[in-house]
Amino acid sequence: MTFSNLFAGLLFGSVGFVGWSVGKTRRRARPMICGALLMVYTFVVPAGAWTWAVGSVLSLACFWP
Repeated sequence: MTFSNLFAGLLFGSVGFVGWSVGKTRRRARPMICGALLMVYTFVVPAGAWTWAVGSVLSLACFWP
């Protein structure tokens, strides 16, 4: 694991927790699902640019109206 991968996991995991919390509070499925995926995907996606690409796409999908 590189520092970049650890930082991405921390950053996107935090964003995922906020998305999951917002989705649970507002009873919205999309932010809850995207938030849960953001918290878990770093265990599946290999390190490198894919981590940042997938995290960015899921973050946008989580909070895009």
